[in-house]
Amino acid sequence: MPVSLWMSTNGDEVEQYMERHWCNPVVAQTEPATGTRWHDADRAKFESHPPESGSLFYFGHGSEEALGEPPIIDTANVSLVQGTLVAVACDAAEGLGPAAIAQGTQAFVGFTGRIPVIADPKYDEVFVEHLSDLASDRCSAMRFRAAFRAGLLALAERAEQFPDQYANAPLLLVGADSARGSVRVLER
Repeated sequence: MPVSLWMSTNGDEVEQYMERHWCNPVVAQTEPATGTRWHDADRAKFESHPPESGSLFYFGHGSEEALGEPPIIDTANVSLVQGTLVAVACDAAEGLGPAAIAQGTQAFVGFTGRIPVIADPKYDEVFVEHLSDLASDRCSAMRFRAAFRAGLLALAERAEQFPDQYANAPLLLVGADSARGSVRVLER
């Protein structure tokens, strides 16, 4: 799946963290390097230059019906994404994911709940490794889901087994469980 567009918003602390620790490393590790990179994405920019083909990766805030605050992509314009839409954003797989599929998007990868953002390099590694695999076409969307969930489960098990080696062990246990349980893949 060649990536046509990388979008992120960097308004608040959470979005800045996602951009620095998840988005930028995934972009850097994607082979072959493709796509346009937008920091500070907005609705007008997206609607005037939607991805022509391939996939769109979004990192930032989300809700059940939209990506971005204020909305950049929602049920009114999600049809502009014809390839795969990867939404690293809270809640978007609830309403926006099914709407995207109904409006012609090939696949939607997102989360049905909150994504805990935990400042921990080992947690970040799980996100970066598996999102990079997805962006580099080293795995399908369904394989991404399985590998991502397995990676988070392994991290939680290690943090539980060796809490003295993980400064954020209690948070990692809760965060890994939450993210693992809410990742969703929809395909046409």
